[in-house]
Amino acid sequence: MPVLERYLPSLATVVTVSPLLGLLGTISGLMKVFNVIAGGEIGNYQKLSVGIAEALITTFAGLAIAIPFLVVYNSLSSRVDSIVNEMEQRVAELLARRGDGGDS
Repeated sequence: MPVLERYLPSLATVVTVSPLLGLLGTISGLMKVFNVIAGGEIGNYQKLSVGIAEALITTFAGLAIAIPFLVVYNSLSSRVDSIVNEMEQRVAELLARRGDGGDS
């Protein structure tokens, strides 16, 4: 089991942290936008666009990383479950053939 599941915690961490980092960047970009507005430069589209671009880019990057890793995580997790179920079935069959029944 440990060999089969060795990469799952790392993948789960990437899947969880990536969108959070994207959200952090989104908040940072929006803070820049609000600072421009608070500074009275609401008409300065260049300064406003920098914050908006940061928000969009970091959101996109977080999701672009998390989504493929989620697919890989789910695929590997499903394969591990299938292998474990197959192993359990084989053990049950062996015990039944042996006449043990597995009650010990």
